[in-house]
Parts: sequence; structure tokens; C-alpha cells
Amino acid sequence: MRVSSDFLYKHNIGLFSVFEFTRALIFIVSIWVAYERQYITAAQLTFLEGVILGSQLLLELPTGALADLIGKRYTVALGYIVKSIALLVYGYSTNFSGFFVYALVFGFGEALESGAREALLYDTLKEAKKEGEYDKVGSRMGIIFQTALSGATFIGGLLGMIALQLPIWCYAASMMITGLLTLKFIEPHIDTEKFTLRRYLLQTKRGVDEILRTPYTKKISLYYILVGGISWSCMLMFNTIFMVDLGYSVGELGTVGAFQRLFNSIVLFRLVHIGRFVTKTNVYIFFPILMTIALLPGVYLTKWIAIPFVSMAMMSSTARWVILGKYVNEEFSSNNRATALSTLSMAIGIMYVLFAWVSGPIIEWYGSSSIIYTMFGVLATVTILPLGIHLSRFHASSPASQS
Repeated sequence: MRVSSDFLYKHNIGLFSVFEFTRALIFIVSIWVAYERQYITAAQLTFLEGVILGSQLLLELPTGALADLIGKRYTVALGYIVKSIALLVYGYSTNFSGFFVYALVFGFGEALESGAREALLYDTLKEAKKEGEYDKVGSRMGIIFQTALSGATFIGGLLGMIALQLPIWCYAASMMITGLLTLKFIEPHIDTEKFTLRRYLLQTKRGVDEILRTPYTKKISLYYILVGGISWSCMLMFNTIFMVDLGYSVGELGTVGAFQRLFNSIVLFRLVHIGRFVTKTNVYIFFPILMTIALLPGVYLTKWIAIPFVSMAMMSSTARWVILGKYVNEEFSSNNRATALSTLSMAIGIMYVLFAWVSGPIIEWYGSSSIIYTMFGVLATVTILPLGIHLSRFHASSPASQS
């Protein structure tokens, strides 16, 4: 039975708040490195992290078509159920082959739910003629996610002190609950374009053309990809590996990680106001300076001194989304903005995979992941900083760009 757009909006947006909470219950944040290092090397560990995202990127096309075929709601639900099954494989894995199967299956689950989840939210707002609220609603959901993730990180650390597999089973349960909860969403009836290979390729081409439209859009896109690739790699992978190498126990990781992520959610809430003081003339200097301070001293950091530096690395990822993303949005034409941003996100994902695959052998050679932190700091200093200075000078000399 078809419902009114107003009821659809109230029902789905209300349910999204619960949905964001349950999907954020990632109890393995503080234990995954310790768990995997019992059975595989550092190079194999980072390689598998690349496999997860790599398989997700490769499977976005067929899973997008599946969402058109069976509906976004069922595709998202299937994605979380697949992730739950993958985590069962993960919990019983004791060698590289088992973890490799987990990585492929989990990446498939990510591909199923990620794009369809965003589309389900956007289509809900669009059917209610409130698509202009997408950023506002997305920020609110982001705060719920980060807050719940903080609690899950802390609880996962406590559970890991009892047994490293216990947080894995809890995470698998939360993903299964999220999948079943997704079935409670009402599928929007708004007409959306069907997902086809031809349309996908044309969309990608439009995105690339928009990025390459002018010398300035090329530079700002390169800047965004570099900032995103480094900050996202730290947020999802290297922060935890680095802290384990510094000697943090599972319990300590849970406690420190929870406070860091809670701090991150507060920053996410406050950055909207802080953003008033970050203009186009200084935003491009802000990121490379923040990342250089956070990452360059990596090889010299000790266990407790590292906490503020890791927190700054985490904050750079949040700030990229809230502040930098806003200014990058404005540089693309409205007709091709979404396509250009999707293309940039794909480029950041590819950079993440490359970082994951290259870093493992370097960590094994050096003996600690601290070298990756310092290398990222050097990369930010020699590439992002000069590019940021150039972009900042451009805006400072262009009155129109400051309006």
C-alpha cells in the first residue's frame, strides 16, 4: 500500500536514527589488529584491508543494478546480512586464506549496502520534496554514528580483554540486527534512473570531464584526493595499527579510542560553527598544516605522547568531510556536481587501496607502522602544502571567489 510522502518522511527519517546507531556498533575497532596479527603478517593484514575496499569498488556496478531490480531496502538489508556472515568467517579464521575469504565477502556486503543506503535516504527526502535537507540530515546521522561508535569501541575493548573473538560475535549480531531493521523502511516510490552499464560509464565520464574542466578544478580535485586518501587511510586503518605498535593493549585501545571518537563526534558537531572562521583563503593551508603536525613526528612518538597526534589525524578526516567538502562542492557546476564528487570518492578509494598494499612491506622492513605516519607527513608537506598555498593565493587575489 502506498503511503503519503509526509508519512514516508517521518517514518524513514525516524528509523534512520536507530539504523545509524545499530550499524555503528562496530565492536572490533580496538581488537582487529591484535586478532589478525595472531595469524598473519603486517603485509598480509594491510593487503586484506585493500582487498575489502577494492572488492567493494569493483562490485558497485552489479550491486547498483541489483538495487534497481529488487529495491534499495532489500539490497541494504542483504548487504548487512552478508557482512554478518562474513564476520562469522572472520571469527573462525586462523590463516591468510580464511581472512581472504572474509575480505571478499565483507567487501561484497559493503558494496550492497553503501550506495543503496545513501540512495534510500536521498530518495526519502526527495519524495517529500526535502532533498535540500540532505546535508543537515546527513550531519545529524553522522553524529549519531560517531557517538554510538565511541561506545562500541569502549565496550569492544572490554570484551576483547575476556576473549578476542567476543567482540567479533557481537559485531556480527549487530550487523544482522541492522539488516533485519532495514526491512522496516518504506521504499520510496519516486522514479529514479535505472542502473545500467552505459549510464554508469557515461556518468563516470561526466564526472571526469567536470574534474578536468579547468586548470583550477584539476588542482582542487588533486588536492581533495590527496587529503582524502591520507586522512581516510589513517582513520580506517593506520591509527589502530600505529597504536598497537606503540604498545597499547586491547583494553587501553578501547578506552583511548572511545574518547578519541567521542571527541571526533563533538568536533563534527562544532565544525559547522568553526567553519565560519575557515574561509577559502585559509582552508587550503589549514589541512596540510594540521596533517603535517599530526603525522610528520610519527617515528619519534611514544605511547602516551602519541594520543593528541592520532586525534589530530582523526580530526583531519572529519574536517575534510564537513569543511573542505563544502568548498569543493561549490567549485563544480550544479548539473555535474554529484557525479564529480562520486568520481573523487572513487579516486580516494583507489588511493586507499594503493596505500594499503604498499604500506605492508614497508612496515615489515622498518619494524613499525610509525614510518607510515612520518611518510604521510612528508607527503602532505611536499605535495598538499604547496598545492594548498597556490589555491589559497588564488582565492586571496580573486575578489569574486571570496563572496
